[in-house]
Amino acid sequence: MGIGVVILNYKNWMDTVLCVESVLASNECPAWVIIVDNASPNDSVVQLQRWAAGGFDAQLKDWGANDISAKPLPLRIIGGQAPASQPCYVSLVCNKENRGYAAGNNAGIRLLMLWGADAVWILNNDTVVDKNALGAMRERFFSKLRPGLCGSRVHYADSGLVQCRGGGKSNPWTGLSVLDGYLFPATEALQDSEETVEKWLRKMTTAKGHDWSKINLTPQTARKHPRGEKSIPTRPQPSKTILQQPQIERQPGLKVCLRWKASPTSR
Repeated sequence: MGIGVVILNYKNWMDTVLCVESVLASNECPAWVIIVDNASPNDSVVQLQRWAAGGFDAQLKDWGANDISAKPLPLRIIGGQAPASQPCYVSLVCNKENRGYAAGNNAGIRLLMLWGADAVWILNNDTVVDKNALGAMRERFFSKLRPGLCGSRVHYADSGLVQCRGGGKSNPWTGLSVLDGYLFPATEALQDSEETVEKWLRKMTTAKGHDWSKINLTPQTARKHPRGEKSIPTRPQPSKTILQQPQIERQPGLKVCLRWKASPTSR
């Protein structure tokens, strides 16, 4: 199964480097890694190219020498309008303008759809992933007949408390989210069975009147006012330092998956 990773960068290129390094150090690596620079006003693109060329190494204090990718790392630069029909393992997409979080991710998702990806893993650039994260999520995701969305358990790096254990629901008007398992200790987050967590997540993410089978890309920032009078931008979410900690052991409640009405590839 071809799984691609999309990592959006805006100014914080060092966070992005650490995120990509953790992905490349995974026990099961993705087929493609796409970094999307969302028109950063600083030297992010230059620094990302310098990192790929071996100009410097970036690592966390608990990483070993084998956790750092070999350099130089082939990095293909793709302009916002440049054709990219030939897949490349690690690519840097340089958007000409910043159109927001969703539009930035969509630039990477479109490439992966063009390259024939079976699934897309969207990562915030201030995330460091566990070595077994991708393998655990792939196993859970493709074990379902009609998979739509899969989420892992996410921890705050400083406290170890759970930020989310699979998914949540956002209020379209306030932009605020309710995350399942928010601020749970890790042991408490694992007490519920997989079936209980998935049932609750399906209930809170089901939207009446929407045909999920027609949704291929991340919804972008503009949405219709109920009276059709204007478009209102979605409130951006604050960035948080988090640690991706998937559920990899075979115990109840460790891996969670959302199954919506249908997925784009299941029709």
